[in-house]
Amino acid sequence: MLTPIIDVREDETRGIGEISCWFRRPRTLEPQVLHTLESLAVQAELVLDHLALQDRIRHRALHDGLTGLANRILLEEQLEQILSQSRRNQQACAVLFLDLDGFKKINDQLGHAVGDEVLITVADRLRATCRSGEVVSRLGGDEFVIAAADLDEEGAAQLAERVWQVVRASLEGSAAGMPLSSSVGVMTWDPASDAPTPTSSSLLAAADAAMYEVKRTGRDAVFIRAWQG
Repeated sequence: MLTPIIDVREDETRGIGEISCWFRRPRTLEPQVLHTLESLAVQAELVLDHLALQDRIRHRALHDGLTGLANRILLEEQLEQILSQSRRNQQACAVLFLDLDGFKKINDQLGHAVGDEVLITVADRLRATCRSGEVVSRLGGDEFVIAAADLDEEGAAQLAERVWQVVRASLEGSAAGMPLSSSVGVMTWDPASDAPTPTSSSLLAAADAAMYEVKRTGRDAVFIRAWQG
């Protein structure tokens, strides 16, 4: 006996599960048993709907509304896990802090809608460039951060180079022909070094400072520094 669990919305009705009953021999269920199964299906639908709503609320609380990338809250949460993993495995990790060069001109000349298109494009390019497990986030405006476990200084330099290149790739659509690049600050931490263990916020701030060092010396480049505490 199968009793469907139905999700009824204003514009559609869809099955989201079922309650199954098995018996050792064929039998006919009494009306009160059928009613109980139907009641269980209704309750199950309410529980599943509530769980789905909780998932949606959590996702919105931890992700950037425009790009779908992790926001600062989720970034720091994930970065703490990366630091713990690095301590446990004695493997280096890295944070890349990006600020877009030329984005303000796009926003000013072509409007915020086109600027949003560019931010979505950059987010998609960063996702495609990074490995599974690397955290790609948008902090707001035109600032993006990538946090990666098991990445030493050489690996961080290679990732930063790839990121720098994909941001500089030609734009399409409404922003076609507009120049865009990035200033990339990279902060690495090796738990085998003598440097004290950073917190997620201190490592992020150090990567931010490295990015501003790029801005100070001309923009559109990569600057790498090892965490010293």
